[in-house]
Amino acid sequence: MSDASRDTILRALRSQPTPDLALPAPWNPPDDMRLDPAERVTRFAQALESAAGTLVQVPTGDDLEDHLTAVSSYATAQSIASSIEGAATRANVDLANVAGPRELAHVDFALVAGSLGVAENGSVWLDAGRLPDRALPFLTQHLGIVLHASDLVDDLHQAYQRLHFETPGFGTFVTGPSKTADIEQALVIGAHGARSLCVLLVGEPTSG
Repeated sequence: MSDASRDTILRALRSQPTPDLALPAPWNPPDDMRLDPAERVTRFAQALESAAGTLVQVPTGDDLEDHLTAVSSYATAQSIASSIEGAATRANVDLANVAGPRELAHVDFALVAGSLGVAENGSVWLDAGRLPDRALPFLTQHLGIVLHASDLVDDLHQAYQRLHFETPGFGTFVTGPSKTADIEQALVIGAHGARSLCVLLVGEPTSG
C-alpha cells in the first residue's frame, strides 16, 4: 500500500463520527448464584489443574516457607528470585540491583505476589506495579504465585469490577504455565515462558 492510499484511508476513518456508546451495567448475580467460600477454592483448584497448574493451600502466612519448601521446583532450583519481602529464604537473586530483563534469564524459580484469583478459570492477576521487572514471571523456568484466599472471586465479571487503573501501567492474567498447541496440534508446556506454575493460596476465603 502506498503512503497516499494509507493517508486517504486514515483520513476517511478519522472523519467518521464517534458513536456515543454507553457501557453496559456490570452483572451482579443474585446471592443464590454466588459460590460459597469453600466452593470458590474448589472451583479455583479444579480450573488451575485443568490449565496444568497446581494449588498449594497454606493455612497462614507463617506457614508459607514450609509449604514452599515442599514444592519440588523450588526445592531443586539453583537460582531463586522473590519479589515478596521475607518470603523464599533460599532466594539468591538480588532483584534490587537487576538492570533489565536480560539479567533474569538465568532464574530457575521466581516467587511473586498475585493480586486477584478467578475461580471460574484458575487465572491470577499479576500487577506489574508489584514486580521489580514485569518480565520476571515470563523469563523464569518455574513460577510460584502467592495469593491470599480473600482475593478469590467467582468469575471474570467480579474480577473486572475489582480492577482499577488510575494511571497507565501493565498487568496480566496468568492461567497455568506457558503452553501452546499451534504446532501440529500437540500441546507443549513451557514453550514461551514458565514450565510450571504453583499457586500458594494463603488463609481462608471470605464470602462475597
